Amino acid sequence: MDVTEIPFNRLIGIARSDRPDRLLMLRRAADYQNHLGTVHASAQFALAEATSGAFLLQCFREQSGAVVPVVRRVEVKFSKPAQGPLYAAARLDGDRAPVLAQLENKGRAVIRVEVRIEDAEGGATMAASFDWFVSALERRAP
Repeated sequence: MDVTEIPFNRLIGIARSDRPDRLLMLRRAADYQNHLGTVHASAQFALAEATSGAFLLQCFREQSGAVVPVVRRVEVKFSKPAQGPLYAAARLDGDRAPVLAQLENKGRAVIRVEVRIEDAEGGATMAASFDWFVSALERRAP
């Protein structure tokens, strides 16, 4: 699955980053502005959520067809007003191995993905922690 092809993400213009060290981006657009002339908090949140999902799919690529991820909890902190294009990077909070074991043994797990949104100069505008509830699809006998 390509998260940039999800209808909502396409609507607001979330795209693969043009920077190799960042996963996704949101280009500069007047449509994203708030009443202060900066990037609206909801546009930054959408970029962060899409990035966390794309990163989760990368980390668990071999399980992606056999699991269903759903956002369970989110913590967000805005650092400074955002201007211009925004770039997003993500990382797993912890190690993959225990998560894979829990998926195998219990059929479900909670996975935390940390996301950082930056402006074109590399300044942090937002940080978020996404807890994804991941459950294994039931396997049916042929």
